[in-house]
Amino acid sequence: MGFTKEEFFAYLLLYAAKADFVETAEEKAYILSKVTPEVYGKVHRIFEKDSDSERIEVMLENVRTHNYKQSSPQELLDEIKAIMASDGELDATERMYLIGIRRLIMSA
Repeated sequence: MGFTKEEFFAYLLLYAAKADFVETAEEKAYILSKVTPEVYGKVHRIFEKDSDSERIEVMLENVRTHNYKQSSPQELLDEIKAIMASDGELDATERMYLIGIRRLIMSA
């Protein structure tokens, strides 16, 4: 699915927030501080319907479309890390997801 840059950013933040299978109030607030409630709602509905493999495909497609690998991979990774840490320290699962997302962005 092709997203606008803002929609894809929300999708990535949701993916990061759900790394430990729970989206906390702090994580939701963080996402809403970055995107509009309308974008959050739209993307959240799509995200919840997608399977794990579909989520990866969505991310690969949009990393390529929005040229994140070339333009600003570290800024994007910093945002992802920030949301993962918004509810406290990064746990082991979140660290593994961060490594996976980094690899995904750099390989797209």
